[in-house]
Amino acid sequence: CLKARDELLGVLDGLSEADIRRPQKAEIARIRGECLGAFPETAKQGEDLLAKAVKLAPKNIHAWNGLGELQFARGDLEAAQTCFEKAVVGEATDCVALRRLSMVLRRLPASKPEDKTANFALALEKAKAALKCNMKDPYSWSVLGNAYFAEGMVNTASAASHKQRATQAYQQAETLFQQAAIVDADLHFNRGTLRAFWAEYGLALEDFNAVVAATGMQLPQIAAITSRIEKTRGAMDCFGKVKPKKASEALAGIPDGELVQGTQVAKVGSLSSLRAGAADCLVGRCVEVLPVPEGQTSTSALCVDCNGKLFVLSVFFCDVKNMVKQLSPLKTLLFVRKPDFHAVSVQLSDGSVLEYEGVRALHPSLVSLNQLGSHLGSHAASADFSTGQTVSAS
Repeated sequence: CLKARDELLGVLDGLSEADIRRPQKAEIARIRGECLGAFPETAKQGEDLLAKAVKLAPKNIHAWNGLGELQFARGDLEAAQTCFEKAVVGEATDCVALRRLSMVLRRLPASKPEDKTANFALALEKAKAALKCNMKDPYSWSVLGNAYFAEGMVNTASAASHKQRATQAYQQAETLFQQAAIVDADLHFNRGTLRAFWAEYGLALEDFNAVVAATGMQLPQIAAITSRIEKTRGAMDCFGKVKPKKASEALAGIPDGELVQGTQVAKVGSLSSLRAGAADCLVGRCVEVLPVPEGQTSTSALCVDCNGKLFVLSVFFCDVKNMVKQLSPLKTLLFVRKPDFHAVSVQLSDGSVLEYEGVRALHPSLVSLNQLGSHLGSHAASADFSTGQTVSAS
């Protein structure tokens, strides 16, 4: 790479200044800037040359994009935003600039929650516009997936539908990458992040391991998921060893059937009851609260239904510390309205496979403790992170 860069720079240096016209000067400055900007030790020189290029040719989209890329890389988000906006001014619809605008908007600092929400919504619009430029561009599909994922984190009412749209966009990106014989580490990293957030741990590990295979990086997310799954297995094993009397006490009092509490009437029951359509509210007793990494906005608990079937309940967009305080192992009953079922299958470090039933509560307001009347909506919290991270050398 260094040799190719030096050879190209040598050719450009050999051109006679007198023979170079203004448009050519701008293009030469752009090419030199991109060559130098590709390496950390000459990135500042590259940025200066690209700034010169846009002065000489203000309508040069590639120069604006190159300058924005370098400013984005060093964290000057507002300057990068200006460059990418210059690249799509007027009738211009450059997919690279639109994709980068989507990424910048999702990382811009916001002093107010409503400003962040507006930025993420605009980021989604820019991602959609990028895709319209070329429906066969896998990078645009990948950025669209990131934008849907991120917008769902600040607009929690749309989190479930945006998760589905993000998953579809990532799948389309992967299909197009495969057709081009490309393994895109960024796609796998961001999709793995989405899957890990939504407790799809087996699928998340597949993506994170793909990143490791493509880049050689060691990802802490793999160890974190593996540890979490090992602790889940340990909790399940411990409950299996509980004395019969204690196990019977845990199952006793878990309602199954029509339940009337004050003015509330609901058909409550087990996992099998809900699948059979005989219940619309899942009830289980907390067996053990599972540990949660710092900064998470979801908490999980191993639970058991009235039939003795174990499942892992994950409650999303919640204040974890306050939520955990409400749960007492082998005592607390949890009523879950609109439960979202998913099967989890993960291969563990010893080669064995752990499979269990996962249940998602998409908001704490869908969960009640010990009785139907009250819910945990007061423990709601929004996720505070951005998607669209880059892990590959490109």
